[in-house]
Amino acid sequence: MKITGVNNLVQNDFTVDEYPVYHDLKLELKALENYLNKLTDERIEYERLINTFNSDYMLRFGSLIEEILERRTAVYKRKLDTRYEQAKLIYEEFERLCFQQLQDLPKSLTDREKQQLKTIYRKASRLCHPDKLVEEAKAKGEGIFKALNEAYRNQDLERLQGILHDLEVENTYLIPASERIEDRTILQQKIVLLQGHIVALETEIKCLQENEIYKRIQSITDMNSYFSDLEWELQVELEILKNKDMDHS
Repeated sequence: MKITGVNNLVQNDFTVDEYPVYHDLKLELKALENYLNKLTDERIEYERLINTFNSDYMLRFGSLIEEILERRTAVYKRKLDTRYEQAKLIYEEFERLCFQQLQDLPKSLTDREKQQLKTIYRKASRLCHPDKLVEEAKAKGEGIFKALNEAYRNQDLERLQGILHDLEVENTYLIPASERIEDRTILQQKIVLLQGHIVALETEIKCLQENEIYKRIQSITDMNSYFSDLEWELQVELEILKNKDMDHS
């Protein structure tokens, strides 16, 4: 006995015994796609938090820390201190990192705009996540998804809105695999592939949760007070180094 007229199953010539298995695979794949969306949202939010903190840190203290490292290096050099070479390397590396960080500063947003950013990102990522798409749409999805993530990390709300608009206008080719794949073998292969990507995402999220910057962010109860206290400590250190320069002169 054949089932026809249900989800185009006549094209695949499924039997009554085969259909429940096929239906369960479709449901399993859909559930995995939804879980993938959740994990993707989590990962990109961790990355955005860390990136924003680093940028705020560099913007506020970059010049101050750079001066401290420069003066410390000069002090070690004058004293022929064995720590000179290491201090020089740290100073040069900080200069490079500071320059790069300030080139990629995320845009400043209000709390309302940040919520908009999250909402738009979630909606757009569900339309173009390459791991959810069939093979022929994957390359296109990867390019859009990369631009989407970059805009989110940089808190570029306008760019994010533009990407979502384009996706909503031209989303006919970015249909999730769970809605397009009809072959049972391909469904099973896609499930295994998605399970592997989910494990990788869970590992990435765990690494981000254990990141020292993220742990620091989580430990701070008042960011303004934290930055004020840190600025005071850095200013004290700078004054000590300036006094050493004056003693030397």
